[in-house]
Amino acid sequence: MTEKPIITALELTEFEYTLQDIGTDYNGFNLVYEPGSTFTLKSVVLQIHTNIGITGEHVTTSAQLSTLPMFAHYLIGKNALER
Repeated sequence: MTEKPIITALELTEFEYTLQDIGTDYNGFNLVYEPGSTFTLKSVVLQIHTNIGITGEHVTTSAQLSTLPMFAHYLIGKNALER
């Protein structure tokens, strides 16, 4: 019988990266080509570790993960393949 991948840990890694020749439009949130400027973005990698060594990864923004602490304890011990 094949062992089920059980979630053992959740890990967040925050990182920044800079885009060259990118700025924002007059609204301040649409990215546009702007020669000579730079724009720095922040993102997060969510890693879901399992008991059999498989790790799943998802890249997202920290805003999308703001509710993770509310249900992280629920996910630990659950089958990683059951969505």
